[in-house]
Amino acid sequence: MTTGQPSGQLLQQTIADVERLVARHGWESTPRRRMAMLLGEAIELADEVLQLPAEGEGDKESLQRVGHEMYDVLWNLCDLARLTGIDLVQAAAEKRLINEHRTWLDRTEADDATSNSGPGGHQP
Repeated sequence: MTTGQPSGQLLQQTIADVERLVARHGWESTPRRRMAMLLGEAIELADEVLQLPAEGEGDKESLQRVGHEMYDVLWNLCDLARLTGIDLVQAAAEKRLINEHRTWLDRTEADDATSNSGPGGHQP
């Protein structure tokens, strides 16, 4: 389910969509309210993902719902960035460089079974 659009362009297009829709509909919010909406969308995404088979594969309709919820999370994240004055494209570029030099715990090495591997579950 790809659009053929590079991810940087997708992020910039979503940021532009947020600005356009907020202006058109007058959807002004506060960072706290937008964060609450973002969390609600993340929960909806989690619900859809948890309905997929354990391997993560699903039928076309299920994967489409997951993709739509992913977009809702991205949209709310972009609006949160707008509301806080954060340049999300720049923040992502900076974080990508930081992650290049990090070491992540392997699940078999982690003391806590809930620890992540990959971004967010890094070793200091």
